[in-house]
Amino acid sequence: MAVARVCRFCGYDLVTDPLSRPSQVVPIRGLPHTLVATPLGAMICESSMTALFLPPRMIIGEDEIVVTKWSWLGLRSYQQKMSLAKVASVRVHTGIFWADLLLETFGGSIPGLVLRGLDKNEAQETVRLLEKLTQLGKKPSSSPSAK
Repeated sequence: MAVARVCRFCGYDLVTDPLSRPSQVVPIRGLPHTLVATPLGAMICESSMTALFLPPRMIIGEDEIVVTKWSWLGLRSYQQKMSLAKVASVRVHTGIFWADLLLETFGGSIPGLVLRGLDKNEAQETVRLLEKLTQLGKKPSSSPSAK
């Protein structure tokens, strides 16, 4: 791949000016993260025979979360997308065998994303990942000075 040395519009020398070079984006390890419910757990928790063959899944990217569920034996799919910046809280409900993961948004503008029938360890690992991503997305706020 050839790298431009001079801007074709203004003639600016791109090689000698270090500020004009694009900065390297450091990818976050483990992304995109795919979380798939256990087939038996999804079938029992969702009360759907389709979940036995096509369990619901959640894909966590760098800036959005996508939950995909199927119905009518895979002939119909339902996707919910949510920006990672809108995640207000992450809750895990654990049972004897499986766990449920619930993501809520700020202001309730989007109904919460729910994924049922997960392995308990995978649900806890996903909560840690989401907490890490939401902490990276928050800007440090300046505290008011006390007078």
